[in-house]
Amino acid sequence: MTKDDQSHYSYRWKINNFSKQLKLAKQEDRDIKLYSESFYTHKYGYKLKLRLYPNGVGVGKGTHASVFMVIMRGEYDAILTWPFDWKYNFTLLDQKPEHSTRENFDGGYSSPDTSNHCYQRPKTNENVGIGRPKFVSHETLKTENYVVDGEVFIKFELEDPSLTPSLCDVMMSKDDQSHYSYTWKINDFSKQLQLAKQEGRNIRLYSELFYTHKYGYKLKLSLDANGECHVKGTHVSVFMIIMRGEYDTILTWPFNWKYKFTLLDQKPEHSMRKKHRRRLQYSRYNSS
Repeated sequence: MTKDDQSHYSYRWKINNFSKQLKLAKQEDRDIKLYSESFYTHKYGYKLKLRLYPNGVGVGKGTHASVFMVIMRGEYDAILTWPFDWKYNFTLLDQKPEHSTRENFDGGYSSPDTSNHCYQRPKTNENVGIGRPKFVSHETLKTENYVVDGEVFIKFELEDPSLTPSLCDVMMSKDDQSHYSYTWKINDFSKQLQLAKQEGRNIRLYSELFYTHKYGYKLKLSLDANGECHVKGTHVSVFMIIMRGEYDTILTWPFNWKYKFTLLDQKPEHSMRKKHRRRLQYSRYNSS
């Protein structure tokens, strides 16, 4: 799960072929269960997974999609607090391209009834699921952009009651969590630069693909060892490239994050190192 601040955690579940599974469940009048991958709330935390019935179950069968949280037997159960008492929430995400017009379907937080065996430490591989048998109606699913290309996104949120911070703490935590970095080691740079100069051509190097954060923007970096355009032959050129990613439909567009590149000094003595950095304004760069 992603830590949103000091007490809140979230997990986003992309459900492929949702429309197909819903249609099949209605046609055959049977329960079709879809499962998320298993995940931990945090490092050394509770092990969970999510379960969804596209055509509902129990009081929601035939009219609603039902969604449940399942507490599983985990690696660290012996050092955790039981029963599980974290508040939880399910939200169906609107996939409209324009972020400001999205109308997410928020189910609202639920407080666990800790006397229920579903919240106790698992004695088998997993407990009975708990959640929302009438999470969202099939009629509501037809509105907004909840279903796009047959796919839906569900955001699952948890609140740890033992770490509920003050407003000041939340703001400080958000400031701390607003910066991300990626370090790119470029092998054979000198060789590539020499080759580019000798042959008078562009030699472009690419980093691996990476995401800004979990459920974030997909990027890669490109570098022209001998420069590009008006700086060719005198400078090294470096670019950020925004890629089509797995979670684009739930992100804010256009991309508006500030960014910078820093060339790192590799002196053995850390205190002697100097950083060469260049701050850049955001610009679009297309690369084939």
